[in-house]
Amino acid sequence: MKHLRKFNESVDHNKVDLFIRKSDAIINYDEEYEQGDEPSNMDLLTTLGELYTDMDMTPEDLATVVNSNRVDDVDQLLGIVLDELEREGNTDTYVRTDNTPLEKVEVYYACMNCGDGSVAVRWYLTWEEAVAAEENQSEGWGEPCDGSVETFIGSNIYKAAKRNSK
Repeated sequence: MKHLRKFNESVDHNKVDLFIRKSDAIINYDEEYEQGDEPSNMDLLTTLGELYTDMDMTPEDLATVVNSNRVDDVDQLLGIVLDELEREGNTDTYVRTDNTPLEKVEVYYACMNCGDGSVAVRWYLTWEEAVAAEENQSEGWGEPCDGSVETFIGSNIYKAAKRNSK
């Protein structure tokens, strides 16, 4: 729609305020359409999603827009966009400094007895390796002390897990 083409015209404005103005113009379009040619809610949702992406909005930014009540959104289209983002778990986009996306990965850890009363965490690529490492300690624990975390391929944790995995 014509509002998306004008996105870069006013870069000095606050991102949320600009999104409010643009989304209000999309939802409450002033163009005249013939009967049956009006954009459907799906068309408007698609355009709002594109605007969200083009403006590098975050779900928190969009929640601010929705809670501001500054957009006359009778069909609650912005709420639908926000709900969809939360449903898909698409709340964060992580990129490297060269703008290549980071790939999420789950790594596993085992708590290791260092022998001097301290504990260290060792990272592994598989749960089986973490469990085996913990069970093969000279002094065991009373309870299992393994688990997993989510990180990114290339992170220090992932590199350590790769080194420790067989």
